[in-house]
Amino acid sequence: MNERSAELKQRLDGLRRDFEAELGARVDEITTAWRLNRVAPAAGPQMQSLQAQVHHLAGTSGIFGLHEVGQAALQLEEALDRQSVHSQGMPTASERDAIDGLIDALEACAYRANGDAQRCR
Repeated sequence: MNERSAELKQRLDGLRRDFEAELGARVDEITTAWRLNRVAPAAGPQMQSLQAQVHHLAGTSGIFGLHEVGQAALQLEEALDRQSVHSQGMPTASERDAIDGLIDALEACAYRANGDAQRCR
């Protein structure tokens, strides 16, 4: 490995560590946004923001090799997209329950990725 490759690897490793350190907080933000949506269904911009957060998490997780987290986020993203298209902001009880389950799965994957067994479900 040449010097430039070693430097790039070192930078990527640092970015991955930073991402892993922030993962729990990112998932907590998504969880909080969804729980607030359950109480008062979000208008367009709020739901779009939630969807963007989940989309970003899905992509970034894959880039850093956290495939379980990325897959869980992708499944959540797809469910949120379906809910938005079909329900126009007002999810049905079955949609809410399905998304709740996907949120729980995402939390569990994120905590496993960080080795936080106490919070892992």
